[in-house]
Amino acid sequence: TEVTAFDERGLLPAKSKARLYSIANGMVARQLLFGNWIATSSALVRRSCLDKVGVFDEEMGNFGEDWQLWVRIAAEFPLHFLAEPLVRYRVHTECLTSELPEEQFDSLMCALDKLAELPLFQVEPHLIDEARYRICLTRAWRNAHAGQRALATEKMRWAWHLRPFAMETWTAALRVELSARAAKPRMEARR
Repeated sequence: TEVTAFDERGLLPAKSKARLYSIANGMVARQLLFGNWIATSSALVRRSCLDKVGVFDEEMGNFGEDWQLWVRIAAEFPLHFLAEPLVRYRVHTECLTSELPEEQFDSLMCALDKLAELPLFQVEPHLIDEARYRICLTRAWRNAHAGQRALATEKMRWAWHLRPFAMETWTAALRVELSARAAKPRMEARR
């Protein structure tokens, strides 16, 4: 379902999942691969479904195990998104996702490795490569903006490997480099 967020000051402005993602109903594994619109606390899953696809994969690390489960389910069963907010979740400064971005990146890559084994993605492996490519570009940009040039370069190399001739890759590499150069003086000024 849709969710509502709150913090110690009260309700936060609505960040509607339906506005952030192009949400479809039915067999949506391909779409879900490129964006997780499912809040774990809002999911209702039949026991028979979990009996078939399994539960959370605890070998993945601290991130992405929910997303990986939703994609595994969506590869076998239709999903339905209810646009009504039936869940409230608390946002706080100690949120795990924002504190460990590199661990999250590694977990997402591990999730994609495991999802590549599903029959759906064995038939369409380019979808896993595209998901990996998009995550690498997004994370390279974040690393560059934070002044983490080595991490940004590492992710851009991975993106180049996946799509070496795409203009988007070259444009992103230039933007990452410019952002890393611009971030360096900001980081030095803070010291």
